[in-house]
Amino acid sequence: MKFCKIKNIIVFFVLLALILLQADLSAQETEKVAKKKFSITSLFKKTADNKQTKKGNIVAIKDRVPKISVDKLFFDYGEIVQSEYAVAKFEIHNLGNADLLIFDIETSCNCMEMSLSSNTIKPKSKEILTIQYNTNIVGDIRKSITIVSNDNYKDRLTLLLTGKIIVKK
Repeated sequence: MKFCKIKNIIVFFVLLALILLQADLSAQETEKVAKKKFSITSLFKKTADNKQTKKGNIVAIKDRVPKISVDKLFFDYGEIVQSEYAVAKFEIHNLGNADLLIFDIETSCNCMEMSLSSNTIKPKSKEILTIQYNTNIVGDIRKSITIVSNDNYKDRLTLLLTGKIIVKK
């Protein structure tokens, strides 16, 4: 019986030693991870500081981007008598600091004629997009126009046209 008690005590101490050893290894691993996180964080801070010191090269390039904006996204012709003149105008603004390039203007049908004086809009400038609708087509107007540009955040901007063409009396 004494042998069993001694054996149990030895097993207990061995298990206790293993638990303590595991706890110590876990603490060391946690400390290593914390050091790695600290060094990565300090690396990011240095990168941020470098960006601030090299402002002319890094930030200036980032800030030179075009930004498209329009005065309205929706135009309602209302009721138009067949064969009458129907025109909609949208102001396209460039709120950015680089030239805004209009690559394409896509329409949902061939029932519109569009005109834009220039496909390049200088920073802080605007151009007028004029859309003439073919009023020989009687019925509801539910059409869209998509402006495709070099704006990195909004490269496709969709405008909506509504209204109704009624028959001449």
